[in-house]
Amino acid sequence: MKILFLNFRNNPSSALLRISESLVKVGVSVCIFSYLSLVKEKKNHQASGFGRALFTFLFWYDIFVTRFVYKKTGRLFSRNTNLFSNILASIYAPFSHKFDLIHLHWIGHGFISTHFLIKIKVKKIVVTLHDYYFITGGCHIPGECLKYTKSCSDCPAKNGFIDFTLENFRQKEHLYKTKQIYATAPSEIMKSKIVDSYLGHFFQEVLVVPNPIDISIYKPLCVDFKKEFLFNGLPIDKKFLLFVSNNLIDYNKGMDLLLASIKLIKNPDSICLLTVGNNYSKISDELNFSHHHFGEINSTIEMVKIYNLAYITVVPSRFESFSQVTLESMSCGSPVIAFDSSGPSEIITDNLDGFLVKSFSIENFSESIDNILADELIRDSFAKKSREKVVLKYSYEAIGGMMKNYYKKIMDA
Repeated sequence: MKILFLNFRNNPSSALLRISESLVKVGVSVCIFSYLSLVKEKKNHQASGFGRALFTFLFWYDIFVTRFVYKKTGRLFSRNTNLFSNILASIYAPFSHKFDLIHLHWIGHGFISTHFLIKIKVKKIVVTLHDYYFITGGCHIPGECLKYTKSCSDCPAKNGFIDFTLENFRQKEHLYKTKQIYATAPSEIMKSKIVDSYLGHFFQEVLVVPNPIDISIYKPLCVDFKKEFLFNGLPIDKKFLLFVSNNLIDYNKGMDLLLASIKLIKNPDSICLLTVGNNYSKISDELNFSHHHFGEINSTIEMVKIYNLAYITVVPSRFESFSQVTLESMSCGSPVIAFDSSGPSEIITDNLDGFLVKSFSIENFSESIDNILADELIRDSFAKKSREKVVLKYSYEAIGGMMKNYYKKIMDA
């Protein structure tokens, strides 16, 4: 069985890479093709030559249209553009024909159009919905907007003179009617969004497959932060709260909710907020308490050390299709506090291995932080049970077996 993964950006901490590694554990051959790959292995291919030049143009075209023409909503949009699709299909179709199935992951920013997928000679396509993109007219996280359940017409984020979302929506509908689309969702909450959507009705089947984790790497460690160069400059008398996001100012990730919550805790002088991600400069002025920024961390080993340093990991996201940060943190023995609203709700058992807080209540989030800061026995119990749960339910072997069986079912259908 040979599977081709298509993904815009391949990095060491991506869910896609872990899914591929879990499949390798159970004997499935996986190859990854990306526009940008930060992982240098034989199975990971990055667009090159003339094809890369075209993808680069499409990327910047997408950035211009979605970031400058559309209103600044704080949400991520990608446009499905069919420019150069014939050329790209002629370049990459021979490569795609070597595989039994094509599996799409995150393909935004102009990478892989619907017309490209129609042009290549494959009847069955698997998609994993890491966000909403495959069921909307272009937004990755629609927030409170429910237009994707009908047609995505008259997008509330559009500029007055252009609206590409309805066109994108119809192009996806055409693809889903032309090919047989099988879907996976990392959580039951994400599956429910697919089932409730208009485009999701064209999928042959939707299977919940949680993201896996390498429990031999993401594990509790004895970290002496005083001797670690990575931790230079950290205060020695604080309890560390950890917040991780690719984009720290992403509205969906809820930094605003976290900061409002921290302002309400009983003893803010007892904590230090650790942040990992981009756009720190845009929030640094708001952090009027102890804080330390690590920047973007591309080393798995360094990230594991940071998780182990954290007394608590905070996930104040408005929506997560799964929440890889929650799983990574729990696997390292750092308990998580999150809103009881989406993906983390299916990983955390409230008051057993973490805290699930009433959705978007900063008062309750603050109370949960205070409760775990005040009682080390609670924190240690949560840490132990977090690790036990991840080992039992989210190992490579467990998730890889589920995905392999799904591929077999699709190929036999």
